[in-house]
Amino acid sequence: MKAKILPLEDPIISPIFGRRCVYYRVRVWAIFKRYTQLVHEEQKSVQFILFQKVRKKKRKKFYPIGVPSRDPFSLLTAQDVDRMIVTDLKGFLIEEEVLEV
Repeated sequence: MKAKILPLEDPIISPIFGRRCVYYRVRVWAIFKRYTQLVHEEQKSVQFILFQKVRKKKRKKFYPIGVPSRDPFSLLTAQDVDRMIVTDLKGFLIEEEVLEV
């Protein structure tokens, strides 16, 4: 099978899911009870030649806020507890889009 994408430089590795690629874009969303907020976005690419049309692959993973402990306050600082009281943060959604090699 012929390659669909030819990297003209060393391929890069996507930071979240570790895919070998020529392009990635990562977005991190904070998910609150009533709204969603983009808190980080990053993209990177190397030069490449496209021989056939390809689709970007998109992967998502949700990281809920919570403490995996019998005593829910054992790992929290006073600042952590203060943040929990004043926000309704449910977790973070990480979305990674790549053009894999």
